[in-house]
Amino acid sequence: MSGNKGENEVDEVIKELKKNKGCHGYVIMNNDGIVIRHEQMEYKTAVHHAYLVLDLCAKAKDHIRQLFEAPENEVESLRLKTCFYEM
Repeated sequence: MSGNKGENEVDEVIKELKKNKGCHGYVIMNNDGIVIRHEQMEYKTAVHHAYLVLDLCAKAKDHIRQLFEAPENEVESLRLKTCFYEM
């Protein structure tokens, strides 16, 4: 039952994100970069986005470890925003 509650929470967040005027689609992936769910794009494109984001997150983690030597400094979230897109 708790898994169903988690799915409902994810669905609610997706519903809120889709209300944004510029929302073109989404990709949900696990920590290994495996696409779990996607919308408004082909699966191949979703996998490509997941690969690029996973690579970017790995590089961000490496740089954070180099900048701040304390082991408890861990990347919790990453937000990218341009004039036209946000990730």
